[in-house]
Amino acid sequence: MNLMSERRHGRRREMQLPARFVVLAQDGVTVLVEPRQARVLNLSNRGCCLAVASLHLDQFHLNRCLESPEEYPLEVIAQGPDGQICRALACVRWTNRETTTTDLPFRVGLEWLEQGEAKLCSMFPRPVKP
Repeated sequence: MNLMSERRHGRRREMQLPARFVVLAQDGVTVLVEPRQARVLNLSNRGCCLAVASLHLDQFHLNRCLESPEEYPLEVIAQGPDGQICRALACVRWTNRETTTTDLPFRVGLEWLEQGEAKLCSMFPRPVKP
């Protein structure tokens, strides 16, 4: 078994969905960073992987979300293959850089937050308790 398989907790659906995200304050309402373009690369019951242009967002760096994930949740808004718009709250679990792509070279691993379960959206599954 390779390292990537060992780290993953469940199956993922590979996809390429247009998305955007905002960084929120701990209250889950106050927007700290205005919407940024992204792409959902895969989905699982526990979260998703986003491709983003940069980890540095104005005066905010996404690695701050790693240090205090509950203080800086992300709201992800994606358009499903059927055109349905889905929203969910998530916390950042990892970041890295993919050297083989040019338009969105950074990857951000997100875990769904319970209070952010997707509202009436089959594309974003409900979070599961460990």
